[in-house]
Amino acid sequence: MNKAKEEILTVLRNSNDFVSGQQLCEKLKISRAAVSKHVKGLRKLGYQIESTPRRGHRLIKTIDIPLEIEVRQYLKTKLIGKHYSFQQEISSTNSFLADLPLSECHDGMVMAADKQTTGRGRMQRTWHSPKGTNLYFSVLLQPRRNLSDIPQLALVTAAAIVDALKTITPDIDAGIKWPNDILVNGKKLAGILCEMQAEADVIHKVILGIGLNVNITEKQFPKELQKQSTSLRMETGTSINRPQLMAELLNSMDKHYRKWLKDGLTHFLPTLKDRLLLVDKKIKVKNLDNFTEGVVQGLSNDGGLVLKTGNKNQTVYSGEIKI
Repeated sequence: MNKAKEEILTVLRNSNDFVSGQQLCEKLKISRAAVSKHVKGLRKLGYQIESTPRRGHRLIKTIDIPLEIEVRQYLKTKLIGKHYSFQQEISSTNSFLADLPLSECHDGMVMAADKQTTGRGRMQRTWHSPKGTNLYFSVLLQPRRNLSDIPQLALVTAAAIVDALKTITPDIDAGIKWPNDILVNGKKLAGILCEMQAEADVIHKVILGIGLNVNITEKQFPKELQKQSTSLRMETGTSINRPQLMAELLNSMDKHYRKWLKDGLTHFLPTLKDRLLLVDKKIKVKNLDNFTEGVVQGLSNDGGLVLKTGNKNQTVYSGEIKI
């Protein structure tokens, strides 16, 4: 969305009545024809704008798309989201930030999309990313921390998502499936993909990719995902405002990230342990060609999954859980 459209939209949003074309011309210093063109452009995006001769234009309804102008009104962050980009369609928000030259990167920048054509999760799995229903976004961070600390950010992000959901959907009881999934009633609601670009002991980028099922319905999932996936709409029975939810997620991530930079993972352990799923369950953790089998005891202080194997406790730091 260009600057003129944003300014027109801001004026209309801040008015409870019609705004004349002449007022918009004077404020934006453009012609009436240009105002009319931009209003038509806003309608094409989905905004409902009533236009009446001799009265002007009035905003009737905004859109449920996480454009920057829609998200910004709810944003309260100090770092994350200050640089925010949105595309209607993209191959992958993570891939976009991964390919972005370092000279163009900003700590805390966000890339969001309404649709991903090759969205992906861990282990190079495809993330189902249809248009107009969910949230798909990636956050680029440049923390000055040890490389060994970076995997903790997946858990910090999980805690941030759970806290944001408490605000937007307080009746949702979300749990964390180590290391990177958010589940509700045993079904996957959100996934987190944490990737890093570094050399020696210098971190260039950490990219946190988040996919969260918001307003998608059961029938919109592929058949193979219907029994194992859910959405906020499916759980609550109502549609969720995506721009507001996006802002709440970024607000929560910003707060959690800055707290992690200051105090490490310790602050989040109570929430993580309280929300950790599969405790006392026997599982297998696959890491490359190796399996570690045991009963889940909880989390270690540095974010590993503690398993009881025989008479000993063993901590694993990466892998895929098999139940």
